[in-house]
Amino acid sequence: MAPTDPPTAHLSYLKSVLDCTNDALFVTEQDPNGPMGSRICFVNDAFSRLTGYSLRDATGMPPTFLCAEYNNPSVIDQVGVAFEQREKATFMLLNSRKDGSRFRAELFINPLFDNGGSGHVVAIQRVHPDNAVDDAGSDAVEGRFQSLANNLNEAILIYRDGQPLFANHAYVELFGFSTMAEALREISPLMNLPSADGQPPPGHAQPVHCEALRTDGLPLQLVMRSHVIDWRGGPAVMLTIDREKPARHPAPRPAASSRARSVPAAASASRPKSDDSLLLRELMDSVPVILAHKTRDLRYSYVNKTYADWVGLPRDQIVGHHVCAVRNEAHYQLMKSRRAGVLAGNTVHYTTQCEFPGRGLCDLRTTLIPQRNAAGEVEGYFSLVQDITDLKDIERMLRQREQQLHVIIDSVPALISYRDRNLRYQYVNRQYHEWYGVRREDMIGRHMTEFVDLDRFRLLKPYIDRVLAGEHVRHTLSVVFPSVGKRTVHINFIPHKDEHGHVVGFFSLSQELTPGDEKPHLAGRRVDHRAVENTADSIGGE
Repeated sequence: MAPTDPPTAHLSYLKSVLDCTNDALFVTEQDPNGPMGSRICFVNDAFSRLTGYSLRDATGMPPTFLCAEYNNPSVIDQVGVAFEQREKATFMLLNSRKDGSRFRAELFINPLFDNGGSGHVVAIQRVHPDNAVDDAGSDAVEGRFQSLANNLNEAILIYRDGQPLFANHAYVELFGFSTMAEALREISPLMNLPSADGQPPPGHAQPVHCEALRTDGLPLQLVMRSHVIDWRGGPAVMLTIDREKPARHPAPRPAASSRARSVPAAASASRPKSDDSLLLRELMDSVPVILAHKTRDLRYSYVNKTYADWVGLPRDQIVGHHVCAVRNEAHYQLMKSRRAGVLAGNTVHYTTQCEFPGRGLCDLRTTLIPQRNAAGEVEGYFSLVQDITDLKDIERMLRQREQQLHVIIDSVPALISYRDRNLRYQYVNRQYHEWYGVRREDMIGRHMTEFVDLDRFRLLKPYIDRVLAGEHVRHTLSVVFPSVGKRTVHINFIPHKDEHGHVVGFFSLSQELTPGDEKPHLAGRRVDHRAVENTADSIGGE
């Protein structure tokens, strides 16, 4: 059974799906009157976070508007051609944010076609892991060229007198070589190789259609363009090679003025609904989110490519089948109460762990959204699932570090506490609650006057006012503690400020003074106040 289209009239839901992804994504549409032949009609939230450009800023801009001035102009031309001709391609670019800062990014271009050619292109932009930006004017021109060439989809070969000098990764893959060294031993049997004696002239030549053979003997139909360049001290020929593509005849599109320039959901009402449905399905297959639609009797009516990849089954073995047949009985029982909630008309959010073939145990964040018919009856539901395993791993690591920090602070021979601006305890260490003779959990959230008598509170109030005004306050005081009796302590009140510089609470560090001492004495060593201040962001947020 072939996968069916997802239920129609859910383009607004699609936008919310795209805004949930962490990949910066934008969509272009044809713009016959524009300089690049296409323009941006949609960006998601991740794009705005990465670049600083909102949907309003980016709508109507050419797809190369982020490209910084240091990019090779020929590369920018290739990007523009890929968008205009709606060709699948990958590029490495140096881009500029709205604030002027630059970043390296990989641009993945993927066309969305129906039988007539929809004209939309979805592009995903990911910050490259090696995001160091080269200084303009670097002398490593050849190294930069090789790096750029290895990120192109077109095969590139540079040769002189029949001897290969350079080939990119796409060339190795196209002709089936096992290694780069093998590719550089001899030129594959291409026909009509031009020489570097001035024919053809430098620059872009007319495309040449030819045949060639892969190393495994399979024939290739190719399009070649030749350029005479200066390479390592002499003239050489650079070939750009691509597979022959069948001619496409896109259907005529309405004039730009008759089309709303906005997100895909706001496209002209005159566009056939089948175009919207195809665009919806193509975009759903492009996003790194697990999407499915199930009917009320728990049979799949749609899954995107990501869903099929995760469960390890082709879509025709999922669509039309019951949940139990695709997953398992244990999963069915685990989801029973949550399905009941969404089929009752409620949107359900939850996180869980599930095991997938080849992926092991994964942490997932799931949203179930009811799908209603015209009468308002729930006919089925959408499931939107995001892989948050990396996020959960970070959270587990932070919890472990926080627990380690608490152990360290509990071992300090001093009374340490944190109170918010309302003077309610948010944290106390072990010695603090033990000296007061109260369990830690019985102090958290309660006002300090519940544990400090009124006379002592009046004595402390001027110091508290000063620390809440942002001052680091020190004073010495004799205190009668319920568990250990009268002790003389040196007290530090340390303000805790938020990112705007506003005091949101304060730490109290109390160190016992032994008889005859004028300074705190703790088993022959002092507590480093700066270490306590550095814990503010960790403990103060408890």
